Amino acid sequence: MNNATFLIVHASANPNENKAREHYIQEVGPISASYGAVPVTTYALTTYALSEKVDAHSQNGATPSVCAVISFPSKDAIYNVFADESYQSLVKYHDKGFLSISYFIGTEQIAYDSIGSLYAISDRQFNGLNVDAFTDAPLYKVMTKRW
Repeated sequence: MNNATFLIVHASANPNENKAREHYIQEVGPISASYGAVPVTTYALTTYALSEKVDAHSQNGATPSVCAVISFPSKDAIYNVFADESYQSLVKYHDKGFLSISYFIGTEQIAYDSIGSLYAISDRQFNGLNVDAFTDAPLYKVMTKRW
């Protein structure tokens, strides 16, 4: 069984600070890559599912949120990026370029069943939070159903 470690970033851009955000994004890539980061995907988040909650920074469609998924060789590699002096010098651009930003660390366990079909086994812990209480929810069952 292989374990991948992912940094999941949810961010809302500051539309008044495009240059700061672009500088941060351009510079953080090579720093992260030096610790083994590999970008996986980026999503535009447009609607909350199962909630009436509205992102305060995304009201009226002004600043949509994005979610980026980056693979790392380990959780330590992620923390090493944040501790890196070069990264620390970018924090001021990060703070100006985004209205909000959240970081999550997660894992996905990949396994094969007896006939060789690939499927995902959800990690029972997410950054220290036990997710067993949520496994009976219908949406969870749909999202984790074997593909």
